[in-house]
Amino acid sequence: RDCKLWPRELISIVDATESGVPRLYEELRQKEAALVAEIRNWDPGALPRYAYQARKELIEKAITTGVMPSLDFWFAVGELLLLINNHPPSGAINDLARFRIILKATRRWSHDQRNLEDLQTGRCCVVRTAMGLMPLGIKYASAFREGQKSLGLLSYEDVDAMADLFPYSHLEDAAIPEVGLWTANDLVEWLDSFWQLSLQMRYAFRINYRTYKQYDYKPYAVDMSVLAGWFFASTNNTCLCPSDNLLEASRPHFDKYAEGQRSPADFLEDYVDSINKLVPIAVRTPEGLLLDRLTLSYFLIYLNGCEKQTVASLETSRRPILNTVRDSVGNKFEDWLRIEIQRRGYTGPDSAVRVRARGREYEFDLLAISEAKRWIILADAKYRDMAPSSFTRCNLIKQELLGDHALEYEANRQQLRLEFFLQNLERFIEFLKPRLPWKDYEIRSYLVTKHISLAYRYKDTSIIPADVFLGSEL
Repeated sequence: RDCKLWPRELISIVDATESGVPRLYEELRQKEAALVAEIRNWDPGALPRYAYQARKELIEKAITTGVMPSLDFWFAVGELLLLINNHPPSGAINDLARFRIILKATRRWSHDQRNLEDLQTGRCCVVRTAMGLMPLGIKYASAFREGQKSLGLLSYEDVDAMADLFPYSHLEDAAIPEVGLWTANDLVEWLDSFWQLSLQMRYAFRINYRTYKQYDYKPYAVDMSVLAGWFFASTNNTCLCPSDNLLEASRPHFDKYAEGQRSPADFLEDYVDSINKLVPIAVRTPEGLLLDRLTLSYFLIYLNGCEKQTVASLETSRRPILNTVRDSVGNKFEDWLRIEIQRRGYTGPDSAVRVRARGREYEFDLLAISEAKRWIILADAKYRDMAPSSFTRCNLIKQELLGDHALEYEANRQQLRLEFFLQNLERFIEFLKPRLPWKDYEIRSYLVTKHISLAYRYKDTSIIPADVFLGSEL
């Protein structure tokens, strides 16, 4: 009522709670009940096998192309596997065409669940107008989608149409050397080399809170060891392994390394038999567990990027590989920007400059001067992706703009560097070696980011993505 920017033709926002749209919630319950009824009519071994194979085909495409294909179907298969765990089949249906029908129905139900979550979290809303209902979305959505695309999170069918899908692959590919499975010192070294795939999965699974909880495994080191044992014992062909055999084979391992705090039963609950919680990695059938090397490798890569749980004094918490790589690529991003600036005719120091004054240190990532343009560039490089949890009505501003080490914090730090520079010009002569008096140069301050930011300026500092900075600003 008091907002000057609120369009007068919009009457109100539709309440996305169950009391506000009871029919929507009832339709979702009816769709779930129909799926459960259909699942119960299936052969107990056939439906899990079809679902497992469908997921395996998606994994193969993801590993081959580097692109997460059809997230809708990926989440649908996960939802279906959870429904199977919760409502075991007891019928006789065994038909591939019928499976495709139930998978599409699960996809629609899963998609509706995630759309409802988008309404609840404010990623989008439905408003009433004099002409009827109108959907609206967060203005920053297009920039968020571009960030997803740079991680390979897009429809598989759109791959050929996407130019320069991974714009920073030249930096990321060099972060950790590629290691062959059979030449690595241990499996972790091989898994680390797939950190980009682990990051892609992390962002894909956390797009929605619903899917985040379905893939929120909290692996222990002993879990990784057991899954690695299954990986080496399996082949690329899907096989059936009696669960009792696997359980007995792993028991001595848990007894030795888990100090009674982790059992084979706990392991199976998390990775096989979870009900309404975690999507199973190995899938149970009456004949045994469905396993194959491709699926196990994919989930091992994902789990390798997760925070590990520890058991008493036996395990030392290892810093997640994604955290380690983030620091490394951030440094490479800064070095790359410096080289690109110098290629455009600028000169300056070949590394970050640190200047201490009044007990405080100021670090300048990028300092450069152009005598031809009479410009001086001060830039801070920030190689950072938006957290998936930030993309909601409540979190977007709180986490990405105003939070600890968020955009305002970083932009203010760069503004302080600019002010320090202007007040202490003589201390920078040795780094820039200007030929003219300082007053003859235009001094420009930038915060250079990986993607489009929530703001484009903070006081005297421009906030700009790297491609625009290098393409038009210099």
